[in-house]
Amino acid sequence: MRLEYPFKHISLSGITGTPTVAKTIHEDKINKIGVAAVLALDPKPHGFYSVDIKEDGNGKPHVTEVDGKWHTTAPLWGYAVSKVLCDIKYNLAYLYLKLGYEEEIPNIPRTNLFPENYYLIRQLDSGVVLITDKGKPREIL
Repeated sequence: MRLEYPFKHISLSGITGTPTVAKTIHEDKINKIGVAAVLALDPKPHGFYSVDIKEDGNGKPHVTEVDGKWHTTAPLWGYAVSKVLCDIKYNLAYLYLKLGYEEEIPNIPRTNLFPENYYLIRQLDSGVVLITDKGKPREIL
């Protein structure tokens, strides 16, 4: 979930693509909407898809974008979470390299890969902090 954006002042809506503060959530309704959006475009998807979903004023989710690639923050999330939890299965860029070399990768879930309630805090051209809603900040980069 994107909570803050770095260039709010250059967009009429105040929303741009890359967040400065983002939070992991686990919500089955949102996962189902995202999977349905991908399947609507490709009945046999292969690879990584990113789906943007925004809520309207009444809290109803709407798909705003589907990409056949990962968002720019996906490798950053993977790196940060893998460092904090000391588990390489979260490092998406590393897993894709292993796939490219036809090496075995760990079994990972289709959705909800990262633990819930983690916050990634960053600014462009600076370090990254990953925290939980109950923990202390940990500088990653």
